Parts: sequence; C-alpha cells; structure tokens
Amino acid sequence: MRLLLLLIISISFSPSHQTRANVNFPDLLVTNQYLLVRQFGCLIHFESGIDTGMCPRSSKLQLSRQDVCVRDNTNLHLIRDPEGKHAPKLGWIRYSNLQVQINILDINRDAIFNGEGDKNHPEYIIKQGADKTHSKIIAVNNWQNAYQEHGSDMKNVYSLYDPTTRSFYIIDNRFSETKLDILYIHNIFNNKTSVSSIGKFLQNSRSSPIHVNNKQRFGWTQDPYKQTVYYKELNGGTTVYEFPISKLYEVLFDGISGKAIRTSYQNSENYMVSGGLLTDRTFSENQGTRTVTTSFRPENTTLLNLGIQCHYDELVKEHVHPLHSAMIVIRDDDYCLIRYGEKGLKACQNEREDWFAVKGLVIEHEDPIKWLIVTIIILVMLLVLLLVYVYWLRSTFVFDTENSRHDYETNEASLFVAKQRSFPSVYPDPALLDVSVDKWN
Repeated sequence: MRLLLLLIISISFSPSHQTRANVNFPDLLVTNQYLLVRQFGCLIHFESGIDTGMCPRSSKLQLSRQDVCVRDNTNLHLIRDPEGKHAPKLGWIRYSNLQVQINILDINRDAIFNGEGDKNHPEYIIKQGADKTHSKIIAVNNWQNAYQEHGSDMKNVYSLYDPTTRSFYIIDNRFSETKLDILYIHNIFNNKTSVSSIGKFLQNSRSSPIHVNNKQRFGWTQDPYKQTVYYKELNGGTTVYEFPISKLYEVLFDGISGKAIRTSYQNSENYMVSGGLLTDRTFSENQGTRTVTTSFRPENTTLLNLGIQCHYDELVKEHVHPLHSAMIVIRDDDYCLIRYGEKGLKACQNEREDWFAVKGLVIEHEDPIKWLIVTIIILVMLLVLLLVYVYWLRSTFVFDTENSRHDYETNEASLFVAKQRSFPSVYPDPALLDVSVDKWN
C-alpha cells in the first residue's frame, strides 16, 4: 500500500512551480493549526506544515488520461460536529453508472501525522475505496435509470452538505430540467451510519418544483466554517454568487439569487472558499502545453499580492483534469480533535494561543465570568437610574404641595380683603376692633 502511494506521488507531481516568497499558510489562515485536504478526482491528499514561500504539493497533482480517477465524478465535504466533541469526518460522494455512493471517511490521524514522511511537513494520499478500515460506504440506488441513460456524463452533478439538518443535497443539471435529491444521514458520528431519502424534486413538478433559475447555475461549492454556499452563472464572464446555507431552500425552490461577489473572464476551473482560504485555478494553453495556476489568498481580500500563486506546466495530450476537484481547510479545534483527540484539545488550544502571542495577535474568548460582570454592571446602572427617577418624582411632588398650600393661603387672604372692602359693616377691619377687657366690665 505504501509503495503504491509513493508511486502515485512520484508520477503525480510536476517539478516546475513558482511561488511568491515570504508568504506562508499560517499567515494566510491566521492559525498555525491547519490541514489542507485536496480532492483531485478519486485522490484525496492531506498536507500540513507547508514551508514559508512554498506551494502545497497538492497544487501540483496531475492525472494521466489513462488514470481511472479521470472517469470518476466525486465531491468532497467536511462534516463537522456541531457540539465540537468529535473529530470531523469527510463525506465523499461518488457517482457511478448505477448508484450514488456516500462514503463517510474517518480521517486517519496516524497515517497523516505519524507516518514515515517528514514530521514537519505531514502528507498522506489515499484513493477512493483504498482506506476501507476508516470509511463506511452507503449505496443509494435511486438514480439507476438516469445513470444508465447518460452514462458517465456527470460534470453537471453537484452536492452540498447542510450541517444543521445533516443532509446531502444532490443537484443534477444534466437533463433539460434540474433534479434534486435530499438525503439524510443517520448517526453520522458512530458506526451505525445509514441514509434515508427525504425527497426527490423536479423542475416542472406540480408539488415543490425546483425553480427554473437553477438550470443556469453550476459550480456549486460551500465553506463549512462560514456556512456559505457559492455557485456560478455565465453572463459574458463567469460570475460567482454567494448566500448563507440557511437560504438554500429559497434559492432552490423560490429561485432567489445570491449576492454577486466576483466576475472572471479567465478559463477558471473552480472557485472555492474554505476556512478563510480562497482557492482559484486558471488555465492557459500554448502549443500543446497547459499552464495551470492555482492562487491561494485570504477570503476577505481581493489583492493577489497578499497570497501565494503556484504554477506548473503539463502536456495537454498526456494529462487531463478530473470532473471535480476541491480544496478544504481543516483548522483550529477541528485540527486539534483530529491530531490529539478530545483529551488533548485544551493543550492544543494553548499551543495556538502561544503562536498568537508570538505574532502579537489576540484571541477573543467567550468568558462567562466576563459576561456576568457586564450584566451586573448594567443592572446596577439601571438601579441607580431608577433611584434617581424616584427621587426626582418625590422632590417634584413636595415642591408642588408647598406651592399649592401657599397659593391657597394667598388666595384666601385676597378674597377676605376684597370682601372687607365691599362690605365693611359685615367684614370689619381686625385692626379697628376693640378687644380690651374694660369693654366687658
């Protein structure tokens, strides 16, 4: 098995490449804990610890026209545990002439990190179905007629994975109308994994039809960390759109459009974002030689000089690219769970914090004590405001009462004077009254 893998590596990599110097993947990803997973036809390549200024070896993978991988149409997905307790798995979907196969693949930690290769640059390659001890294959016999009719013409079949519902969405645009299969995966993180078909939908069906807008959409991919879906449309150039996966039903059934984020006029194979890394591959041909350029840059920038560009040349008559390829980033806690397991998660997090400290970066922690203190401060401030308001109300009431009493006495005195002036005999002046004692003797 290892000889086979070494043979694959020796014939699959082109020695010709260029890179931008003084740029490395930890700086692009803002983490030193990452694992690049490249799917290239029926090959899966794992890689980490890439040297500064160097290209990933997986960016130079090649397939000959005689390789069985060329005829395989596969899609690769990262399946993360929402609770963060289990190491992530890979969902490897393969379309054959008679069935859809969903391969739930455990990531082989020992083969990647404890193999015979360079410990500072871990690397591992597997072929579809080769690592049977770490995978579970689920056959879904639901497209037999379609596959028999169209054979291996599978370029326009794509898949998405929704972690909130643990479901795969198979989007088929090979026909005159779009087809959709929704498959639910049971017990995905234990050995009792199985699949159920949730539903099959057609573009022109009367109940829950797939919207006609999806017929012109292709190149469906997703970022498992941002929970964002990407697709392309042709309109002079190739425009890439994005939308949150929570709006997947609205896009598929109501036909709403995502947000246009980029238009390219180059011959681009794929545009994929994963874990903050944007990967894009372009091609140019000249006299039977194809130059393949793979660019890696942070997702939140459009400046090429902030990334790495890798180039290699291949002969068009000898090499061909598979129907689908993908680049997935596994990072941070997911990386720690793969390499050290749940017990080593805390130590791995401390290692990442040390790297951040060296880089002068700050990690934001969700500290419950901090939020408790903030809550108490807010409540105290509200209490103080309430006491001030009560004091203001009380002061206003006392002031109004004293003013009312004073006004009442003033009014009474004024009324008495007015009556005395109008009726002096009835209301004599108190100063003229004789109150001496002699008067009563």
